[in-house]
Amino acid sequence: TFLNPDTMAHVDWLKEISAGQARYPRTNIFACAQYELGEDGKLDGVGDAYFGFGIPWRGGFGHSTKHLPSEGECFSPCGAAAVVRRTVFEKAGGFDERFFCYCEDVDLGFRLRLMGERCVFLPNASVEHKGSAISGRHSDFTIYHGTRNRMWTYVKNMPLGLLVLTAPGHIAISIYLLARSASVGKFKATWRGLRDGILGLPDIWKSRRARVSYDPAVKIARAMSWNVNDMRKRRPCVKEF
Repeated sequence: TFLNPDTMAHVDWLKEISAGQARYPRTNIFACAQYELGEDGKLDGVGDAYFGFGIPWRGGFGHSTKHLPSEGECFSPCGAAAVVRRTVFEKAGGFDERFFCYCEDVDLGFRLRLMGERCVFLPNASVEHKGSAISGRHSDFTIYHGTRNRMWTYVKNMPLGLLVLTAPGHIAISIYLLARSASVGKFKATWRGLRDGILGLPDIWKSRRARVSYDPAVKIARAMSWNVNDMRKRRPCVKEF
């Protein structure tokens, strides 16, 4: 299990995880329900979602707890409260240390999907989370690493056919986010993230060639969201069972 230092697990957290593992014995990855610490009635996340043009988000972030999904499948677990079987984690190569933080959980979850794994969301396995309590939600540190690592995750993991089809959209979104960053005083951090992301692509491409991939692109595509409003509104993206 992975649990951030800025989280507080509810008393039955491990019990509910064990129960979920018993219900889904062939599943090796589980996501937990995250509530905003200190914000009654707000979700912090219900597993990570992934827009097909290369933009991840924490599903359900900021939404009312009334929108908590039932048990189902999400793209990948948020690293703040995640469960990954150790043997599978090690087979995937663990976290990519080049990322340092931000999107390192999405990168891992994407690689696990490529290996044929799926992620089950357990709504009753819950924690409270103060997102970016250590680094600051809108700090230059967060913006820089999020921007750089988002690009790396996309280039490193997206199946080649989907990469070719979605690259123009990914580039357009990146340019839009760069332009928007100027209006909120974050142009420099965003630009540095894009610049260093591009400079690191040759090394990232080598990792892409070395990664394990079993699942076809069509199956990977079905696990993503292709609705831009899901991304814009940070909707929960859990396919309920």
